Amino acid sequence: MWLRPLTRHRRWSVGSPRRTPAARVCLMDAQALAFGTGSFDLVAASFVIHVLDSPAVGVAEAYRVLVPGGRFAFTGGSARSRTGQAAGPASAENRSLGARLDALFVEFAGHLPPEGSMGQPVDAADLLTDAGFVDLREDRAEVAVYFPDGETLWRWVMSHGYRAFVEDLPAVHRREFRARVLALGSDDRILRRTTGVWSGRKPC
Repeated sequence: MWLRPLTRHRRWSVGSPRRTPAARVCLMDAQALAFGTGSFDLVAASFVIHVLDSPAVGVAEAYRVLVPGGRFAFTGGSARSRTGQAAGPASAENRSLGARLDALFVEFAGHLPPEGSMGQPVDAADLLTDAGFVDLREDRAEVAVYFPDGETLWRWVMSHGYRAFVEDLPAVHRREFRARVLALGSDDRILRRTTGVWSGRKPC
């Protein structure tokens, strides 16, 4: 999780590192944060909540450490989407790098064990509401990343949220999956990703 202390009221701008406050890294259980109640005005969790043993407890902890009026935002997929853009494989006509990579994940998902490490489906709106959040919002975050070759793409896959998927595959399918990723065509090397960002505000 990423948390902004109350004392950090600054504008952050890319390309101006001198204006960026120093970050302090704390390793702890997201379901039992070692911070006092009302310590932060902003809490963010990127692809964390759905892999917790209890997503509801993680969201409740975010609520606890926020000040009244503070906001919590998280990504990681939701069973419910207000945008009408449901997660799933792209159409067969879409041969973009993202569509081809998604098709591989769908194909190999059938080889995953029943109790794997990829987390559980969550309903973001229910989690936020049950924790006490109000003013719920779902925004969209988009990113486009250029990959010069398959090996660079593979390193990205293994460091950006997909490692658990790969490591849960049986060894023979893991090797095949890696080979298929490396062999993705070179006609499109830009990976475009869109994800929902759900957020809620702690009432004043």
